[in-house]
Amino acid sequence: MLRNTVFVAVLALIGVSAGLLAYYGLGHADAIDDSPHLIRLADRLIARDQSGDGLGPDRQAMLLGVVDPGFAAHQGADMDTPGGGMTSITYALAKRLDFDGFHPGVAWIRHRAYARGLEERLSKRQILALWLETVEMGRARDGWMKGFFMASRVIYDRPPAKLTDRQFLRLVAVVIAPTRFTLDAPDPALDERVARIERLLAGTCARTAGSDVWLQGCAST
Repeated sequence: MLRNTVFVAVLALIGVSAGLLAYYGLGHADAIDDSPHLIRLADRLIARDQSGDGLGPDRQAMLLGVVDPGFAAHQGADMDTPGGGMTSITYALAKRLDFDGFHPGVAWIRHRAYARGLEERLSKRQILALWLETVEMGRARDGWMKGFFMASRVIYDRPPAKLTDRQFLRLVAVVIAPTRFTLDAPDPALDERVARIERLLAGTCARTAGSDVWLQGCAST
């Protein structure tokens, strides 16, 4: 009886593993299928200077230093770089682009596969351009904002390259939690996050751990 129970359990485990592997494979395949369209869209954004290059001198490095420090090297997820993690720029983009076959609880498997497919077909420049176009930036008086360049226009009436460093970092700061911060009104919590980012980029503090996306290691004392 025990032997039969163990046998059934092993078969069930094999079945679940096979199902998850197939789910991963479908996510990867869909990213490959979607890539020609995404490449065209990204190239149009780049041609309009709405990519990392369009943020202004040194601004791409500032953004990546906060949002995804290992972006240049990872293949969709980064569990090694301090401040990295599953929600990398590529993974966040995958979650926004990939809705087919969504299943709560295991969606991260498919999204990670989709992110890997994006990394295989698109350049880092193209991935960043798409992320900048689709990133959630919070609510303003006229409604919800999507897109880094759009938020810059709505809040400051200027493109990112024309902003001061403090204005630019306010936009960077809301990316982690767009529903939590307010760009178009006084927000002490946003001011504190910007101050932490400034200290991080200046090299006067460091993250407390690899998962310290809230920059607790840079909190004011």
